Amino acid sequence: MICGACPEKRCILLYWLLLVALLAATFLPLPRLPVCQFKALTGLPCPGCGLTRSMMAISRGRFAQAYAYHPFGFVLYLILLTAVLLMGWQLCLPAGRCLITAEQALYFGTRVLIAVFVPLYVFGFVRMLLV
Repeated sequence: MICGACPEKRCILLYWLLLVALLAATFLPLPRLPVCQFKALTGLPCPGCGLTRSMMAISRGRFAQAYAYHPFGFVLYLILLTAVLLMGWQLCLPAGRCLITAEQALYFGTRVLIAVFVPLYVFGFVRMLLV
């Protein structure tokens, strides 16, 4: 995906795994998911409680239900969808052509992680206080 970041075969495998996961979330029935271990021990929801259900509901077009499960599901779903599209685009480019360099990906990826996970954990902490 990123020039010099990984061998081509691993990139293709990762792309197909992400694509299959996205399609499975759309078409397979909702599984009965195990209770979060943090919630089982404390009785409080962890910052990520509901994210899997939220993303699966988004895949099915159930946006109100997805928001009720976890509002950050939309952000993470968009990141996953963008990654799948960019990886697919990169695989269609001729050999040697790159969308971004490894340094650019590290710079951008770090900022995205901070921008997503800091608010996610603040939200999770506030949600724990309100429960």
